[in-house]
Amino acid sequence: AVDAGHRWLLHAGDAFYHHSEIDGGGPPPMPASLRAFEMAVAADRKMVLDNHSRLTELYRRQDPDLLIVCSHDRKLYEHAKATAG
Repeated sequence: AVDAGHRWLLHAGDAFYHHSEIDGGGPPPMPASLRAFEMAVAADRKMVLDNHSRLTELYRRQDPDLLIVCSHDRKLYEHAKATAG
């Protein structure tokens, strides 16, 4: 987590691969091939799903002082860039 001055930026790294995993499904929805890849490379699938659940809870709070991004999702990156203070 980084204090960007006007909000906190939570970089979730590889905790999820597509914004739909935390924002309720899109649009666009997560491609099935990406979902399969994520589960195939997961060392602990239960932990992956638990992390998704925690991040979803944070995202759904819609806290204006928190922005969640990950290293794989261009939509979240573009939103972060467009709203940088």
